[in-house]
Amino acid sequence: MSWPHIVCITNTLEEINTLNQPYLHNDSGNLGWAVVQGYMQEAMAQVRNLYKDKVIEVPFSHLFDKNLFIQQVKRIDTALKLDLNYQLVDELWTNWHNDTQSEQGNQLEMKNLKKPNRIGHEYGDPAKPAWIWSTWGSDSEYKQQVLDNLSASFCGAKWYNATIWLGSGMTTSCHHPPAHLVESDKVRANPRLLHNTDQKKADRAMMQAGERPPGCEYCWKIEDMERDAVSDRVYKSKIYAPEDLIAAKNLPADEDVNLKTLEIAFDRTCQFACSYCNPAFSTTWVKDIRNGPYENLISDGRNHFTHKHDSAQLYKITESNPYVDAFFDWWETDLHKTLSELRITGGEPLMSGHTWKLIDWFKNNPGRTKTSLAINSNLGFEQEKLEQLLESTEGLELDIYTSNESIGSQAEYIRDGLDWEQWLGNLQYLIESKKVRALHVMNTINALCLETLPEFLDVMLDYKNRYGADFPNFTLNILRFPSFQSPLVLPDDIRMHHCDRLQAWLDTNGHNANIQNHERNHLKRLIDYLDVVKTPHSDSFEMPRLHNDFKQFYSQYDQRRNKNFTKTFPSLAEWYNGL
Repeated sequence: MSWPHIVCITNTLEEINTLNQPYLHNDSGNLGWAVVQGYMQEAMAQVRNLYKDKVIEVPFSHLFDKNLFIQQVKRIDTALKLDLNYQLVDELWTNWHNDTQSEQGNQLEMKNLKKPNRIGHEYGDPAKPAWIWSTWGSDSEYKQQVLDNLSASFCGAKWYNATIWLGSGMTTSCHHPPAHLVESDKVRANPRLLHNTDQKKADRAMMQAGERPPGCEYCWKIEDMERDAVSDRVYKSKIYAPEDLIAAKNLPADEDVNLKTLEIAFDRTCQFACSYCNPAFSTTWVKDIRNGPYENLISDGRNHFTHKHDSAQLYKITESNPYVDAFFDWWETDLHKTLSELRITGGEPLMSGHTWKLIDWFKNNPGRTKTSLAINSNLGFEQEKLEQLLESTEGLELDIYTSNESIGSQAEYIRDGLDWEQWLGNLQYLIESKKVRALHVMNTINALCLETLPEFLDVMLDYKNRYGADFPNFTLNILRFPSFQSPLVLPDDIRMHHCDRLQAWLDTNGHNANIQNHERNHLKRLIDYLDVVKTPHSDSFEMPRLHNDFKQFYSQYDQRRNKNFTKTFPSLAEWYNGL
């Protein structure tokens, strides 16, 4: 038998710092093994350098399936002619698996933690055997070693996550694929159909087979850029345990699945009417369209702005809504037992009575659920509303999500109804209250935000430097609908100018310890997107039509909202006037 090698078993637990001292060493015969957390990338680099080509990597997900684990080791063994002793390999897997299934095993692991001065001291002679269990050093490695090992198109969100608009009865697995209707008569009998629709089950079957569901095109576009860009299927999968992903891969596609994370909207009530939103998600937008449809729009985005989207609110506030009833039935019976996070969106959820009803449930049932609560809010309120929220959620794990992507008058133009100074003040109030677990800022990247996006990121970084990496953290979500508001409608010189400015911001600030990995990846992804991708999505119209709609929409938007495009965006004025 020859053992001059290491097997690196990799996993993504980058946000989990439960092990303050990241080394675990326990000799067993001629085997040693160690745990190395993902934030110890330097240590892992030392390991690889020390053992050079003797390092073997096996996906961490295989640890939860003995056959997969043995098969992978055998493939490596055959390729490298290592002559492994499979009795020892089998014992190693069995001992690890048994330990991690018991509280005692976890306690023993914690007691055995050691923190050596250097890798070589802990692992000794490179000629001796060692097994390294580590986290993935990057999200790209996670994609390659976990998701792609399950299938080339696998995404955990298709099983364990849902976004559901209860006002319209529409559902989707995340906010990227188009939503589809849940049948109201069936959901009364089976509330789980709010998530487990025929469409999602068909998509699951495709993913299990490694095929790409068309509705998930957002991620396929990112992955097809060939820039090693990280798509959202990584971020929407890595929050789940590897054994749950394996279970989903092996589950019959037509079987109902219990959700682990859920985003719901009770209705579309909202005091904002953001330029990239529409009446389906905002009652203020409905009031705009009551003055007449936007005219002369010819591209895929025209339907956003030509009618009131009455189907988005099928029932009046005073009427019984079968979808809302089904949610509360599901929640009361077993959803509160399986859900790790419940996130309420809108509209503006703090304007919905159902939101406060759900908060009262948490308040009146302490200890009954382990579900954490998250709320999306535009923060367009006087501080008293936020004080009410924090008082009502006292003692709960609460995350706040809000949206913005530019500063000052440009932010107020894009997100009509926003008061920039009020938004900043409310952001700081929530941070300094120390009553929220994390504060998340979602950026919707559109054609108008790029000019002040670097300055907006400066504001975010200033808060991070003062209050910590999660206060706030941010995501950069690239707008595709309506296509005429996509950043890709900008002429090449302007788009590449903004691309260069974002790259300069990343070069200057990317090494800051308060910038999280997903934030760096989102920014790099946006830079690559602006450089490489030419159309917002496969069904978008030719650029002349998008430019027509850009000019038609914003000229009417100015008239209806008492705004001035060229004054607010002077760097785009010459191009805009020439459209």
